[in-house]
Amino acid sequence: MKKQAVNSILQKFHCTWESIPIWGLMRNDKIIHLSFDLKKHEKLCASLKVTPLTKVKHDSLCAFLLTLLQGESITFPEDSTFIKKGSSFQQRVWRILARIPFATTRTYGDIAKELGNPQLARAVGQACNKNPLSLIIPCHRVVSAAGLGGFAGGGEIKKALLDYEQRFLKS
Repeated sequence: MKKQAVNSILQKFHCTWESIPIWGLMRNDKIIHLSFDLKKHEKLCASLKVTPLTKVKHDSLCAFLLTLLQGESITFPEDSTFIKKGSSFQQRVWRILARIPFATTRTYGDIAKELGNPQLARAVGQACNKNPLSLIIPCHRVVSAAGLGGFAGGGEIKKALLDYEQRFLKS
């Protein structure tokens, strides 16, 4: 029996949520990369052959992202090319991050302890920074023991996401 060719068109998209821009890539109708940083997104797109999403798919995708922002969780995206490119340590961290409940935070140290070594807090932060699927793998829910901590999308976006989750939970 002959295998059917898999459509592997890489498509780019941009959504805005509460004035926060979200850029991403899809392959075969699955989100494989998300970013809050236009320059990083443009650099990534320049290195790949990408096409824009159709309007119908784009609108559907932006609606799906809204459900994520409202607490819907999805299975860990094992098949993302960008997840597979992460080191085994990064992938272990990302799996833990994917299990952090909506409107809940954990510290970098908490994650390091779960990994079995409290000294890995800084390495956990670095893995968070390399997270290719913000929102789906909610690295914004990881904070410093002394405060907000860093975020690849910037501190203002991290704070906005955390504040929104708290407001949404209370409503």
